[in-house]
Amino acid sequence: MAPEEAWQARRREDVVSFFLNEHNFIHEKRLQKLIFLADLHSLQTTGKRLLDADFKPYYHGVFSDMISAGLQSMKGLLSQPDVAPDGRTTIVFLKPPKPYPTKTLGRAELNILRETFEAYKALTNEDLAELGKHSLLWDSAEFAQPFDYETYARDPAMRLTAEMAAAFENTEMAIERGTLKQYDSVEAMWAAMG
Repeated sequence: MAPEEAWQARRREDVVSFFLNEHNFIHEKRLQKLIFLADLHSLQTTGKRLLDADFKPYYHGVFSDMISAGLQSMKGLLSQPDVAPDGRTTIVFLKPPKPYPTKTLGRAELNILRETFEAYKALTNEDLAELGKHSLLWDSAEFAQPFDYETYARDPAMRLTAEMAAAFENTEMAIERGTLKQYDSVEAMWAAMG
C-alpha cells in the first residue's frame, strides 16, 4: 500500500474510532450515516472532505465499502451480536473502556466530528438514513455508484436541489425568449408590480 493510501486508511479508522469513543453502542448502519454527514459538513464548511471514503446511495441510505472494510479490519474492537429493528442479526460495536486513538485528526477535524455528533445524536438510524437520501449528492448519483464529490465541491450548481435547478433554468430560458422582464433594481421591480 502506498504511503498516501495507508494514511487515508488510517484516517478512516480514526474517524470510525471517534464515533466508537462517543457511543455506548453503535451499529455499522448508524456509523456509516454519521461519517457521511461529518464528511459532508466538512466539505460544506471548509471546502475539503474529511476523508476519502467512497460513499454511494445504497439500500439503507448512504454506504461506503471503504468504511465497512476498515471497520472489519480494525483490531481489538469491542462488539457483540445484536438484532436490528427489522429482525436481522447484526453486530453492535461497544464503547471502549479506554478511548481508541485518533492520531490523524487535528483540532479542526475533531471539531467537525464533535459538531456532527452533537447535531445528530438524538436522531434514529432511520432518520439519519433519510437525511442522507435528501442530500444533493444522493440526488445526483446512480444507485450503488460513488458520489461525485469533485463536481459537488467545484460546481455550485451541483449543490442545488432539482427544484432549484429547474427554477434557474426556467428563468434563464424566459430571459433568452424575452418573456421575463429585467429590471435595473429591486426598487424598480417593486414599483412596476405595485
